[in-house]
Amino acid sequence: MSYILQGVLGSAPVLAPAKDFRNSRVIALNQGVCLLPVGRDLFDELSAGEPMDPGFTPCQLFPPGFEHLLARWSGIGPTAYVEADYFGGVGTQFAAVWRGGVLVFGPVLQPEGAPFSATDGSLISQALRLLGVSRERHVDEFDAVGLGRYRDVDDWLRYA
Repeated sequence: MSYILQGVLGSAPVLAPAKDFRNSRVIALNQGVCLLPVGRDLFDELSAGEPMDPGFTPCQLFPPGFEHLLARWSGIGPTAYVEADYFGGVGTQFAAVWRGGVLVFGPVLQPEGAPFSATDGSLISQALRLLGVSRERHVDEFDAVGLGRYRDVDDWLRYA
């Protein structure tokens, strides 16, 4: 079974400017976190010919110049861009977090086959902690906010 996610995480006020994009959809998760899934249509809309920052090249759907927009949004509150691509329990994760207009975590790629940190957990869980998420009684922060609800970006866009 596969799991594919590309998206921006932040509070509702942080992601409110996304309403200016025709192909955006902000989805409420748990603990005040929202998800802006970055599907192909939103990627195309955001990719206005800006050059790609070389630090973000491992990403699947990180539009060129998107890091500038996310840095701006982070003036409202912490903002994260995350990706996960798994099949049969093997895959990759990517995360970057901005706060106050500054990149404070990443960009960092966890390559296929690399284990999660025993103390810090997955990259996405680390990014969620920087957004203020607590794992509470869940396995991790990823589970606590409900990112396992759907297994694909298109499913988030279709059903959430």
